[in-house]
Amino acid sequence: MPLEAAPVRPVHGSACEDTVTDSGQGNTAQGQAAMQEQRLRQIVDQATDTFIVIDAAGCIADVNAHGCQNLGYAREQLIGRPYALLDPLQPPARLAELTAALATGPLTIETHHRRSDGSELPVEVRFGALATGDGPCLLAICRDISERRALEAQLRFQSTHDLLTGLPNRNLLEDRLNMAVAHARRRSRLVGVLCLDLIRFKQLVDTLGHTATDELLRQIGRRLIGVVRPGDTVSRQAGDTFVIVLDELVAEERASQIAGRLREAVTTPLTVAGQEVYPDASIGIAVFPRDGSDCDTLLRHAAAAMQRARQHPRNEPQFYAAAMNTWATERLGLEGKLRRALDGRELLLHYQPQIELSTGHIVGTEALLRWRHPELGMVSPAEFIPLAEETGLILPIGDWVLRTACAQARAWRDAGLPELRMCVNLSALQFAQPDLAERVAAVLAETGLPATALELEITESVLMRDVEAAAAMIGTLNDMGVQLALDDFGTGYSSLAYLKRFRIQRLKIDRSFVRDITTDPDDAAITLAVIALAHSLRKSVIAEGVETEEQRHFLSERGCDEVQGFYFSRPLPAEELTELLAGRRALANGLGGAETEEPPTVLLVDDDPVFTTFGCSVLRNEACRVLSARSGREALDLLARNRVDVIVSDQVMPEMDGADFLRRTRALYPNACRIMLSGSTSLQSLISSINEGGIHKFLEKPVTPERLRTTVREALARRTPPTG
Repeated sequence: MPLEAAPVRPVHGSACEDTVTDSGQGNTAQGQAAMQEQRLRQIVDQATDTFIVIDAAGCIADVNAHGCQNLGYAREQLIGRPYALLDPLQPPARLAELTAALATGPLTIETHHRRSDGSELPVEVRFGALATGDGPCLLAICRDISERRALEAQLRFQSTHDLLTGLPNRNLLEDRLNMAVAHARRRSRLVGVLCLDLIRFKQLVDTLGHTATDELLRQIGRRLIGVVRPGDTVSRQAGDTFVIVLDELVAEERASQIAGRLREAVTTPLTVAGQEVYPDASIGIAVFPRDGSDCDTLLRHAAAAMQRARQHPRNEPQFYAAAMNTWATERLGLEGKLRRALDGRELLLHYQPQIELSTGHIVGTEALLRWRHPELGMVSPAEFIPLAEETGLILPIGDWVLRTACAQARAWRDAGLPELRMCVNLSALQFAQPDLAERVAAVLAETGLPATALELEITESVLMRDVEAAAAMIGTLNDMGVQLALDDFGTGYSSLAYLKRFRIQRLKIDRSFVRDITTDPDDAAITLAVIALAHSLRKSVIAEGVETEEQRHFLSERGCDEVQGFYFSRPLPAEELTELLAGRRALANGLGGAETEEPPTVLLVDDDPVFTTFGCSVLRNEACRVLSARSGREALDLLARNRVDVIVSDQVMPEMDGADFLRRTRALYPNACRIMLSGSTSLQSLISSINEGGIHKFLEKPVTPERLRTTVREALARRTPPTG
């Protein structure tokens, strides 16, 4: 299908007249058409843009010479091939949509063409309709925009980077600092902001000149980058001032340690313009959220701390809060003690049972690290585990935890005790080890524990650091038989699209959602969404931090598979859990047997005991069970432990009024029928109760026995029957 217009036939006369034309005239017309086609081909082939004709099936019908040269194909290699060979984003279905859109005129898009060598070429493509002898086609005129893209990238770089050092400038620094603060606020982490200023820089400029000191600044910038982590930011501000952002710190003293290393990097002698130079720097430290909650405040406080560092006799890095200097010193001492703890056998493991809700059986246990120091006593995990992660000590400690936990699980099996799943937490550093699978396999071989009895717990943030590497490592561990659990699910930022890619067997609901699950509709909604998501992806779900019967009942009723928490058992030393597994002691709160079917239940909520007594008396002979509560919070506790069909609530109550209470119950228990009563209610309060609380009926006090009885009967008649 050449690049030409369709031939035009006469529209008058008979078929015979068409054939009895002068042969000389016909030959002349054909020759002229051929010459026009040849001229058109020459023009198109000499064009600097790529011309591609695409037929109705989405295949390449023709392409000009420049296009073949630009894409690295011979013309015969392209003719008849799908256009998607060049642009996978434009399959036939997408081309059909473009064709339909051309009814309003030509259409221009920016995309990439894939060359024969696999490289990609950025192009601007203008699509237009083309009539040919073989039917309507698309004409794609493609322009190489590589230079334009490069210029745009250069302009973007110049707007966000310092031209002298190539480091981020003030614009990019503020953007990254704001992102780091927002992320730290969600994750309850810290952000360190370090202001570094060179000492006697003006004297160096006067001595060495601007060209040499420019090179000095570039060398110092490279040294600073070599000290910090890949996710941190080193930026150059005006003159000789650098600002460093330390993202996702778990302890404030870590900022002090990095500041010390940055100063060491700066003070190492360097050669500039043939002269050896001995630079020095003052460093001030501000920490989010203690020293500020926004970018400007943190930068200002870091600069103020830097000025104080200039006044220090030894020019040591200074925190914005003077008290933190003492704290950082104490933490450095704790690091030394932790280094000796592993060799001194001060570390130990406690084990917290994991309960299957449907049976009440212990089906797993989580290994939790503890530190018993001979002088400090039991050191809180919240204090020493972040320190171990920051210093890298978590790697040898993690190896010890994995080996000890697997050996204990094997010992329980050898003793004839129930075969439990042993759950071990992995830190980000452990999971990032390229030989993690080999390390796990070696421990399993050494201890004799089956791989299927081991579950490794990782967090969302660990997965999202390198999605491809994480998916590959999880696949390798799964192939070995090891199970994976996603800890603290819902507190991070992982994409549901990514979640499908990870072969995770279990999602773990974070304790922050479980804590207020029976009173906070948002926490309840998140928890129910996680349970539904896990089951839809054929994964099981476990909730941690279960501390009350109300929480247990709520989770059980909503289909949660497993739970763990202080309601059942605190983390136990190995010998105490052994007694528990052997049946020589019981859980703090064992689970009962199958629940018996109960009659429909009515809940009366009023801070006035006269009404609750009256209501219980009126409904005593009805075919229902009657519960009563003196406040909205007490009522929410009862709702968490009982299946309630009808709620009768007063409007005016202290702490939580009826409208707020019914709004929460509507979100938490949508199947319960809600009735409001009050002696004096404004129109606005009534409207709010109806709209937000979804009430079935409003009763005005004083209510007669017959009125209350009739209303409750009607509500019970329309209740939603239990499912399952």
